[in-house]
Amino acid sequence: SFSVSSFLTMRVNETLSGSSSAVAINIIGDDLDVLDIQANNIVRMLHQIHGATDVRIEAPPGVPELAIRLRPADLERWGLRSADVLRSIHTAWQGETVGQIYERSAAFNVMVRLDDASRNDVASVGFLPLHTVHGNYVPLRAVADIYETNGRYQVSHLGAQRTQTVTANVTGRSAQSFVQDARTAIAKNIKLPLGTYVQFTSAAEAESQSRKELFINSGLAAIAVMILLSIITQGWRNLALILVNLPFAFVGGILAIIVSGTTLTLGATVGFVTLFGITLRNS
Repeated sequence: SFSVSSFLTMRVNETLSGSSSAVAINIIGDDLDVLDIQANNIVRMLHQIHGATDVRIEAPPGVPELAIRLRPADLERWGLRSADVLRSIHTAWQGETVGQIYERSAAFNVMVRLDDASRNDVASVGFLPLHTVHGNYVPLRAVADIYETNGRYQVSHLGAQRTQTVTANVTGRSAQSFVQDARTAIAKNIKLPLGTYVQFTSAAEAESQSRKELFINSGLAAIAVMILLSIITQGWRNLALILVNLPFAFVGGILAIIVSGTTLTLGATVGFVTLFGITLRNS
């Protein structure tokens, strides 16, 4: 699956949760196979929660790989060292710099490697010639087992432990309520083995923490403002008259939230705080 989001949204989400998605669930443990199993269980569970979209595993296993396993007995029989064989394989497919050429003031590396057709042909890997100490050549398949398998292109770590991450976006509801439902569903339906645990690192978590800090700071600021206003208005009765008018300033914003069907986001909260200050100033 794929998701589409603006550049700014993606950067903000990555800053808040380490992922470009709105919700990121880290499954942390030591056994990668166990993490993959639990990640797939969480993916299936998230699909059943209302509002979940673009649910995926960030680094899924099953990436095709070509494995080359050297046979020590055959290496010894042909007089080859494993380091020399591995270097030949690296040179053939990855390339090795053997010199430089100069064109005016620019320098260009000269690399040696197989041609593209041979490098992309899996069947030709076993025919890579290896130079022995006796002066003759033997194919790679004579000293190694070559087979296709599945591997991983990425192994993530968090706090010195291996982790697998499930990401998701949320539509039609707030990310915070989605995270709460996901927490409840995971605790109820998924039994994690010993040494494995789940950690939520989502934009909703950061937004919830920011909202709490905003309410605390706003409360402290409101107390200070009330004290200053009582001094300016020379009495609590005049201050009470000003405060009576404040609820009418919020009517438009509250109706807009109800009509649009959205939730009270951090941005909307900041807007209400700003409106509160403007109303007091105009009063």
